[in-house]
Amino acid sequence: MRPFSKKGFGIDQLTLEVKIIYFAFCLFSLAALVFSILLYEDMLGVSTAGVREYYAGVPAQSAKSDSISTDKGPASSEGPDIELPDEVAVAKDMDAPPSMILPMTRRKLLEVTHFHLFTVPVFLLIIAHIFLLCRVSPFLKYLVVLSGLLSSMVHLGAPWVISQAGSAWAWLMPTSGAWLLLSALVMCGVPMIAMWRRPR
Repeated sequence: MRPFSKKGFGIDQLTLEVKIIYFAFCLFSLAALVFSILLYEDMLGVSTAGVREYYAGVPAQSAKSDSISTDKGPASSEGPDIELPDEVAVAKDMDAPPSMILPMTRRKLLEVTHFHLFTVPVFLLIIAHIFLLCRVSPFLKYLVVLSGLLSSMVHLGAPWVISQAGSAWAWLMPTSGAWLLLSALVMCGVPMIAMWRRPR
């Protein structure tokens, strides 16, 4: 925090690796806000009818609910709608026999991405700052920080790529996860060792 207390100090005077951290954090924050809007629209729609139904329990009148019926009479507005994909089609796409494993719905993907976009950047911001306190070369700092940010971006985007492009991209999830894990281990492990060394 010492540079921030200097008179006349501006964000443009930060070192390259710190600029990368802050820029990526702002980028992640903007993405989190976009996904908040998408999740809101998916859950509640663009009118106040969805808000009234979700928070106040006032059922929204729709042609869909009126047209659905069961043996017991007209459909009730109680309980959530459950999306069940065609199990045979899912099994054919995944080259596997029918099972109880169902692919993620768009709602679930939005919820998971929304949550991780608000947590992963904060985690990276903290461990990157701790790593930058270590006495290592500026190039290594730049390389490790950039690796952590890129791997987290790829890992957060992997579920969407697999969902949209198909199961052939399944390798992206464990690969990006291992990449992110390695970057985080360096950013956490190096400071844990360095802080107990006596200065020369």
